[in-house]
Amino acid sequence: MNTIINIVLKGALVAVALCAAPACAEEVDFSKISDVRIFKGDETIGYRDPAAWYEDGVFHLFITVCDPSVPRMTIGHATSRNLIDWSPVEYVLPMDKRFNWSSPGNIVKDGDERVLCFQTYPTPDATPTKVAFADDTARLYTIRTKDFKTWTKPEIIMFFHGSGPRKEIEGDCYKNCSIGIAWSDDLKEWIWPGKACK
Repeated sequence: MNTIINIVLKGALVAVALCAAPACAEEVDFSKISDVRIFKGDETIGYRDPAAWYEDGVFHLFITVCDPSVPRMTIGHATSRNLIDWSPVEYVLPMDKRFNWSSPGNIVKDGDERVLCFQTYPTPDATPTKVAFADDTARLYTIRTKDFKTWTKPEIIMFFHGSGPRKEIEGDCYKNCSIGIAWSDDLKEWIWPGKACK
């Protein structure tokens, strides 16, 4: 199966350039971007789920990197200063089919650290010719860095409800709800008001 991502620069990255870094946006020559695809997948590798962060003149791109031959996936990281020339993709976490680290989401600043949110998407029944959805061990995680090179051990997000932590299985957004929202003041204790969908 050919899994290809076409990251459109007029989407996530340009939004970062124009909204979060207006001064830098003036330095980026969008007329020189001849192809809106940043990384092109093929039969051996695929890219999807882009999340962008801009800091100190550098655009950071986090993506899901897929190996369809197993299949398995993990989170990749690449950088650019001009949205044209990109560094090679480096893995934030090793590929591991038991977890299938994927879908990088929000990136937030917490003191001198940057916190990346993402999920696991375990598909133990998947094969190169059989598509499978995540099982009930899928969870949400965070990971931290100070330099975008070294990362902490992933920490599972435990949603809180009422006076105590919810059971881990209740944190499974796939069994309980496809859309939800939770918030936290310290990225450790989370308020989970309930489902955002029926």
